[in-house]
Amino acid sequence: MKFNELSRFIADIGRKYNIPCYDICIYYDHVNVYTNRRKLKSMGRNYYFLQSGTKIMVCAALMRLIQDYEASLNDSIWTYLPDFPQDITLAMMIAEYSRFNHAEDSVYSFSNIKRLIEVIADMPLEQYIEVIITNPLKMKETSFDLTGKNKKKLALQYRYDENTEKFVGY
Repeated sequence: MKFNELSRFIADIGRKYNIPCYDICIYYDHVNVYTNRRKLKSMGRNYYFLQSGTKIMVCAALMRLIQDYEASLNDSIWTYLPDFPQDITLAMMIAEYSRFNHAEDSVYSFSNIKRLIEVIADMPLEQYIEVIITNPLKMKETSFDLTGKNKKKLALQYRYDENTEKFVGY
């Protein structure tokens, strides 16, 4: 496969928006067919926030519980968390949680889906994700907790400043 045009496009975007670093991989049939990196001098074994990538892991964890017949998509959340409305199913919870960023006081918040998974799996969410996702994939340095050990390795975060039209570290 040829990726010359994609490489030029990525390089142009990197220059135009002053993107300090990126790491892009494309996989086809479980094989890495394309990699494009722009590194900072400080890059290496740094930790990065997954941001909405967390949703993928959380939804995969809930779907694994359903695959293992621990729950059903048609089950009411109320079955597991009696303080929830009875008319919300696991299917509705996954669809709504994965679609939007909800405030923590929302029924569809991260803390509520975390509670739901912990009740069904009978273990903390972080431990369940280690067991079913990160350990089998040998993702040894993936964590939901920012500890003293990994806080030192946290990569600089960037945001886009519309006034300067550049990415700035914070």
